[in-house]
Amino acid sequence: MELERIDEVEDNFQIMKPSLKDPSIVIFNVTDELSNEFIENLKSQNEDLANAALKVRTSYTSRYGKNWIISMNPEAFNAFKKRQKVILNWTRLSFKENFRIIQCFKCAKYGHMAASCRDEEYKTGGGICLQVLRVIERRNVKQNQSVQTVLSII
Repeated sequence: MELERIDEVEDNFQIMKPSLKDPSIVIFNVTDELSNEFIENLKSQNEDLANAALKVRTSYTSRYGKNWIISMNPEAFNAFKKRQKVILNWTRLSFKENFRIIQCFKCAKYGHMAASCRDEEYKTGGGICLQVLRVIERRNVKQNQSVQTVLSII
């Protein structure tokens, strides 16, 4: 890479390629309370997933049951996304690709949430959104003062 040839850049920065995350899907409305059996049941009842490396990332409660987010290797994902439903314990469940992008509302960076933000600049206070609001308020106050000055001259 060109950046590695520049000594100043090489001394002051770490150059690396970001690691790619495995693709993930969200399986909707799983009614059973499953834990360790969840992955085994998915693999045994869906032939596309028999050799896939599945990992449960998280689950969250919805109106009709739990929604599970599962990541898998890219080869299995490409074969699996052509399906319409996933079979789990004699039930056909809907799923879709998981595109959730996490963004912090304090520093506006990606990959973490405001509750776990480590940015020292925004550690106290309302974060970047409120700072932008304060700048806008200051600008409005200055405009109002200039308008009042012009009106007093007239």
